[in-house]
Amino acid sequence: MEYVQEVLDRRTGELVVISDGDWITITELGDLHGVGKRQVRTILREMGFLHVEGGNGQDRHRLTNEAVERGWGRRIERRGSPPFDVVSPAGQAWIAERWDKTVSSLEHAKSNLSVEAAASLEQFKTMRRQSWGGAERGQREMSVEEMVYWLADHFGAGGRYITQAEIASVLSVSQPLVARHLKFRSERRNRLLEQRKAFPSKPQDSNLSPKQLSQKLSEQPQRRRHDWVLEDDQAEYRLGPVG
Repeated sequence: MEYVQEVLDRRTGELVVISDGDWITITELGDLHGVGKRQVRTILREMGFLHVEGGNGQDRHRLTNEAVERGWGRRIERRGSPPFDVVSPAGQAWIAERWDKTVSSLEHAKSNLSVEAAASLEQFKTMRRQSWGGAERGQREMSVEEMVYWLADHFGAGGRYITQAEIASVLSVSQPLVARHLKFRSERRNRLLEQRKAFPSKPQDSNLSPKQLSQKLSEQPQRRRHDWVLEDDQAEYRLGPVG
């Protein structure tokens, strides 16, 4: 998007429009360098161009104060719309000068386990798309939450313990986001275990789907519906094996 300034020409008394150049969003900057929206934010965070701010589940990558003060970008805040940032031509040039070195540094910092985990996840996603017929048959891509759970389940045992920082590196997201997803899953699992102890499975319940079992449990006296975590047919997939 081209930004302009209107300057008063004191000789003529007219406003003159002066172009500030083409300013682009962070995602558009990633497209320019051939990387995705999460990866570009990881690279710019490593440069110190972006940082994570927010909290309470509302974390966002935003321009640092230094980047704004130097004229490398602007923070756009509009009522009723999500905030976003744009990068100036000067900021784009500054980033381009450091891009290759930063990408190389990030690749070098990846552990062998991170590389293996990334390859395994990509293989699983490919197999998943082929099994379900892809997007043309309504199969959506895995969410960040699902990928965090998958990595934690497949690289969290047998002496192969992937760290939250490594998961964040594989998925090109921030470590606090990974921590939040894992904490949420742990809390859900603990609630599910407590419910199973309180209401042991009966032989006649073995053929019930998670949704049917949830409905049956919700009918138990002195329990509130929203206490139950088995809410749909995908619950077991999201939670993973328990016990």
